[in-house]
Amino acid sequence: MTKTYGQLDVLVIIQAMDRKGIEESEGLQGIWSEEQTQATGSMMLKGKVLQLVQFLKCSRWNPDVPITFFYVIEVTWIVYFFLDTSSMYIMEFQDSKKFAFDAPMNVSGRETNSVSHFILMGFPSSPEMQLLYFGLFSAAYTLTVMGNTAIACAVWWDRRLHTPMYILLGNFSLLEICYVTTTIPNLLANFLSTSKCISFVSCFTQFYFFFSLGCDEGFFLCIMAFDRYLAICRPLHYPRIMTKQLYTGLIIFGWSCGFIFFLTPVVLISQLLFCGPNIINHFMCDPVPLLMLSCSEDTTTQIIYSTCNAIFMIGTFLFILCSYALVILAVLRMPSAASKRKAFSTCASHLVVVILFFGPAMVMYVSPGSGHPVEVQKIVTLFYSVITPVCNPLIYSLRNKEMKAALRKVFGTEIPVHKT
Repeated sequence: MTKTYGQLDVLVIIQAMDRKGIEESEGLQGIWSEEQTQATGSMMLKGKVLQLVQFLKCSRWNPDVPITFFYVIEVTWIVYFFLDTSSMYIMEFQDSKKFAFDAPMNVSGRETNSVSHFILMGFPSSPEMQLLYFGLFSAAYTLTVMGNTAIACAVWWDRRLHTPMYILLGNFSLLEICYVTTTIPNLLANFLSTSKCISFVSCFTQFYFFFSLGCDEGFFLCIMAFDRYLAICRPLHYPRIMTKQLYTGLIIFGWSCGFIFFLTPVVLISQLLFCGPNIINHFMCDPVPLLMLSCSEDTTTQIIYSTCNAIFMIGTFLFILCSYALVILAVLRMPSAASKRKAFSTCASHLVVVILFFGPAMVMYVSPGSGHPVEVQKIVTLFYSVITPVCNPLIYSLRNKEMKAALRKVFGTEIPVHKT
């Protein structure tokens, strides 16, 4: 005699089957290996489907139990079991890629950073070589600060240098001091440290100030090129155009524009998810290794960062290139050989600084930087962040008679002659 099942009977049978399946699954996970557990889970799933078919064959349904009711409960269990089994494969795959399944979550369920600090590898070597590096970079930092401070003081104290060109040069020297201070002191500390740690906030603060001040340097080079263009190509109109109000405004623009321009990319990159590893194979918090360490792939952030780099590098470089091309054409038309030599001497020092700054930076950030080897990235960054600021005071002073005379006064080497 075939038994008739009511709605309450169906619920009791399904709940008993679910409890048994879950208990068996949990017990197997504690005893067997992961592969055996997953294989047994698949067999349990097939058995569940067979139970469903057998139940439908051998049962006579009461009208108060709709067939869809049984399907909904039973199919829900099957789908849940399938998703639970699949999630193990997904987690295993993403763990192998070092993604963020193990990252902590806050109360709202949103993933948060599990990285509180980074480790800057710098230049891995023996302790003796670390001390040698410390001495070399200390000397470079001291020379940079002393040389640029001397130029700024010379412009400040010598009234003959109170012209737009030298006032811009004095501000550029102060900017160089701030620029190298964002990276070299921390690098020197890491040479003497064994942990080489930098906090998350400090890392992105260094990132922001380094690139903002780097942008300011590019804008100042543009302003200096514009000043040379007006002085050589429009000499009669130069005093009327380059007024105190204009060059003061240009100086304020040069100091502030980089901090505004690079704010958005830094904020977007800092909002990415960092869940480990936290080792940066660089001597500073550079955006290229930071983007590689992020375990969240945000294409929009990468596009915005690359676009800002391209606009800044290409835009400022083309502006400087066009300005000096017009200057060179104007110099070639000058009738006096002495005027040509003086103009070329002034412009040559500016062009050397432009090439030293933009050449390595464009190689690093406009071309596909991720394709460069790590050691090449370090050397290129070292060139425009350490070597160029050391060379700038020499470039601007050695070929400029007015600056050399002012520097002699600053260092007290010029002997005043008193008429009797």
